[in-house]
Amino acid sequence: MSIFGGCTNAAAIDADGSIYFISYTFKNSIGSQIVGSRLPGSEKAVSVACLESFIFVLSSNGSVFCSNLSKDIEKVDNTTKYRLKFNQIPELRGRKIVFISGSYNHCLAVSDDGHVFGYGSNSYGQLGCFNGQKHVSRFIQILSLGRNKITAAYAGFNHSLFKTPDGAVLACGSNAGGELFLYSAPTEEC
Repeated sequence: MSIFGGCTNAAAIDADGSIYFISYTFKNSIGSQIVGSRLPGSEKAVSVACLESFIFVLSSNGSVFCSNLSKDIEKVDNTTKYRLKFNQIPELRGRKIVFISGSYNHCLAVSDDGHVFGYGSNSYGQLGCFNGQKHVSRFIQILSLGRNKITAAYAGFNHSLFKTPDGAVLACGSNAGGELFLYSAPTEEC
């Protein structure tokens, strides 16, 4: 039904809401096969954010789940088939998330009330936190967006874009390649 890609990982969701994850690291695992993984509680997956070390999944009920790619992969019946295990993100419980994005080392989650929550690398200010914090190990609300209601957020390699209901785009993070759509030329300043 849907496909998603990250920097080195990819995933697909089938009509039943199962997730099929393909990792770059599996290229040397001849004969290994990933089978469909399900979310806890029979929730159906609707969107996937493929980071380098984690995969985040949004369910049809607005919950976000995570699989740590270094420890949440299990063998199926002692074969060469592997399946991901997922756990719900505790800090997002009780919030209805409507959009997630992630492709390298940070993830963004947008709630139905227009708030954005970020996780992961902030080396270039891509989480909108300019307090010198290089990494955020749990989802936190991005307060630098102020009172702007956000309908979608896009996590790039080292930058983030935020879309408002009227179509405006807010940006933060690296602008080395002109990613922030500024009127000025690309710059190394974040």
